[in-house]
Amino acid sequence: MLFKFKPLQGIQFYFFFCATAGGGGRGMRLAKERDEFVKLLHQALSEAATAFGNDGVYLEKCIQNPRHNEFQVFIYI
Repeated sequence: MLFKFKPLQGIQFYFFFCATAGGGGRGMRLAKERDEFVKLLHQALSEAATAFGNDGVYLEKCIQNPRHNEFQVFIYI
């Protein structure tokens, strides 16, 4: 599969390629620089196809140093 991209100028990097049928980190790659974007995309596609029989991946922006607060409330009646 061949991908052609317009120049990735002006895009701040850290992106994850994540397998659509995946889990446990399989088919996941972190692109930190423009130069490795296409190479890591192909790696994610290949690993997803091998591990899950589905080469679908999606692109997710990686947020560095996130702050996360989560509250879960369960009410049993």
